[in-house]
Amino acid sequence: GLSRRYPIADRVFLYRDGGYQPAPTALPPGQDRHGCAAADLVGDACLDLFCVAGAERGAGGHDNELWEGDCRGGFTPVPGFGAEYPTGRSRLARALDLDGDGDRDLVASVFGEREDAQPNATSLFRNDGAAGFTRIDSCLSAQAGSRCLATPDLDGDGRDDIVACAARQGVDAYVELAGDRCRTFPVFAEPRRWQALAMAPLASGEGDSFVGATTLDEAPTVVVLQGLGVEPGAGAVAYRSGFRLALGAAFAACRVHSLALGDLTADGVAELVLTLVDAADPAARCRRAAELLLLGPTFRRAVALDSGPHRGPTFAAILNGQALRSGAQPGSPGVVDLASLPRGWPAARAAIDQRVPSP
Repeated sequence: GLSRRYPIADRVFLYRDGGYQPAPTALPPGQDRHGCAAADLVGDACLDLFCVAGAERGAGGHDNELWEGDCRGGFTPVPGFGAEYPTGRSRLARALDLDGDGDRDLVASVFGEREDAQPNATSLFRNDGAAGFTRIDSCLSAQAGSRCLATPDLDGDGRDDIVACAARQGVDAYVELAGDRCRTFPVFAEPRRWQALAMAPLASGEGDSFVGATTLDEAPTVVVLQGLGVEPGAGAVAYRSGFRLALGAAFAACRVHSLALGDLTADGVAELVLTLVDAADPAARCRRAAELLLLGPTFRRAVALDSGPHRGPTFAAILNGQALRSGAQPGSPGVVDLASLPRGWPAARAAIDQRVPSP
């Protein structure tokens, strides 16, 4: 969990014995962390953390961080690793393989403008092994990925690409990022406030699908493009089929806060978890239902999740076959809980089977 600017240490939780336990290392407070990516970044087969930091709303700066993992849940800071970028108002972090060499490279997106003329743009960092990371030029727009960021291999060439959206831009795909002819394709050219994005197969054995959340006709709407990709030489993004799902007038006063895509019932088909907030007050939960579980692959059936211990908006993830919700409000403790579904849908209700209060 990330506390951002609050004076509370950030925590890593390890999945053990069917639940999550705090890791030995807590990340010190005061860094304005907004997002972290977990991957083997130093080449020792242990998971490391790359965490990106804001810049005091564009008036200051914080270094991005690399924390080297020891495979036992401990993490040690790595100084001078090359991707600090202290002037960036960084928001999201992802690890990817830009050049097909097997090393994990990095992308860090930014949000908003600075009050001065210091550098502040979404950036790629190439992994040069023992030499650390090097920022490289690319065709990424300055604020690509400020709202959502995914790293599939769209053209099947063994090198990861990027699908990204910004606050008031369309959704774009960036292909062949490490080459000298980086290409940009619109997935959705229309500028729109995209609230969340995920990419994963909707069913086992098929290619990545795009799932995005936005507002259409004054209602929260999920847009699905199945089998998203770029055909060699086609010059455009292609997809096998697509549909959109509007939550309807009952949810007109809400908007999507986060979404998670993954298999919760071990049947090879992905489910979708949406967390919702009040459109007029993003710090308040949607009164109609703050979390919805939609059954894949068409997402036409939905179950409202019980609020459990949560009093404010939550973020969702699907990990180890369970839906994880995390959230906190100023003055109240952060809470992480898990919702599990039995195999063989339908289930009467998603049952909260574990709650892990954060310090």
